[in-house]
Amino acid sequence: METYIWPFTNETDIRQTDLRKNKHYDRFYTFWSKIILMEAIPYLTIIVLNAFIVTKIVKSSRCVSVNAAPCIRDAVCVCVCDAVCVCDAVCV
Repeated sequence: METYIWPFTNETDIRQTDLRKNKHYDRFYTFWSKIILMEAIPYLTIIVLNAFIVTKIVKSSRCVSVNAAPCIRDAVCVCVCDAVCVCDAVCV
């Protein structure tokens, strides 16, 4: 956006620049960069980090023992959180 001041009336007008009017810039910036930065990276980060958490839970000594029910419950909770993130990303 650029500002234009009318010389005789001293009114200020806001106009689009040539870059903003460019359809390729508009398509890239307003769509792709926002999809990548606001959707893909955060959700993928959550999913990858949760996958590491599930791996650590499954490999923990508590999970190897005879009473592995709490371990399985914890892993399922993390997987449910991942499913919610994926479903939320698809709905948005």
